[in-house]
Amino acid sequence: KSALNAKRMKFYLFNDERAMVFSIWHKDGICSVYNAGRYVNFDYISNMFKDGDWLYADGKISKSESSVQNMSSKTLSAYKNMNFEKAVDRKDTKYIAEELAVAGFFKKTIDGLKTMILDDFCR
Repeated sequence: KSALNAKRMKFYLFNDERAMVFSIWHKDGICSVYNAGRYVNFDYISNMFKDGDWLYADGKISKSESSVQNMSSKTLSAYKNMNFEKAVDRKDTKYIAEELAVAGFFKKTIDGLKTMILDDFCR
């Protein structure tokens, strides 16, 4: 029961391909807030062993939706100092393709983690 009122939890996943850390938190207790339909905060960090890539995202999750607020990857970090308005204006296809790939990955991953962790744990 005390775990259901936890204010912060971390989940770790290690396999042959990657290491992942998923953290969720809320000052009023994760499950009580989540079960009430409100947002809890999350961050996600993953390191891909074979290609040396890494991914990061943070945002908010509720029962009905998730919102990624910040995201990055090894490839996206190469664009860190560029002017994003100019990149979009000139249709920098490499940047846009990487951003779409990372966003798609996070949408699928965060929805899966929500179902696997929050829905099951806070039941």
